[in-house]
Amino acid sequence: MTYCGVKISSVRGVLLGALLTVFMCACSPKGNKSIANSLESVQCVDLADTLRVDTLNFGRVRKGDTVFRTFAIGNSSNAPIVVTGTETGCGCLNLDYPKNPVAAGARAEATMKFYSSGYNYFPPRSFYIRTTYSDIPHQIVVIADIVE
Repeated sequence: MTYCGVKISSVRGVLLGALLTVFMCACSPKGNKSIANSLESVQCVDLADTLRVDTLNFGRVRKGDTVFRTFAIGNSSNAPIVVTGTETGCGCLNLDYPKNPVAAGARAEATMKFYSSGYNYFPPRSFYIRTTYSDIPHQIVVIADIVE
């Protein structure tokens, strides 16, 4: 099938390439090269995109273990963003985030800690990051598979 003389599969490829370019630019690291290089290969949560819900999957976690997941928080806006706090419905999740502003177009490292003690089953939990960017917090759904 063609559209304006171009194969649909080619149009899909171009659109996919454009979307990936936009995503990579929105969360592209700038500034400190060693941190930037280490953050290129991890999941990026864009704090300026408050309508998107991200998912952090801890995978299989042994009951009673404390596990960590490092990811990048990106800023695709034109102004610095400061993380002002976090919220969750349980005490089993904690986020270590940068206290300094995340510059426009930059990334910073964040680490989520999950305490699996007392859980036989872990239903998906929402974790919220509050920022100076918006009154709407950024939502992250946390998933883990608890095993004995």
